[in-house]
Amino acid sequence: MKVETIDITLHVVSLERTMEWYKKILGWKSGCDLKNDQGECLFGDVYYSHNPLIGFNLLKANQPLKPLGFHPLLKVDNLESLIPHFRNNGVEITQEIQVQPWGKNLKILDLNGFELEFWSEI
Repeated sequence: MKVETIDITLHVVSLERTMEWYKKILGWKSGCDLKNDQGECLFGDVYYSHNPLIGFNLLKANQPLKPLGFHPLLKVDNLESLIPHFRNNGVEITQEIQVQPWGKNLKILDLNGFELEFWSEI
């Protein structure tokens, strides 16, 4: 078996608000692939601006479905630079930077309550 990609789908109440949050907070791009008759996005994605293969699918849900014990881990080049940006934009930081044997990490919540973990090498 050859695995070419692994897609992660976030079940969210508002794709539009989620897309705007990822654009404002992380600088990511987004797209809507399916809309209903009222023009509301039902399925789309948010992704890292420089690589559309790094991101999440979004699926319209009546209430957010949060996977227990699972959160994305994003490797970044300058972890410390994220903190002022997150704080200035009211992002909830659930774990300040901690030094681990494998590097440094920081955790936040997106507007839907999904935990995102950022890490960098020491």
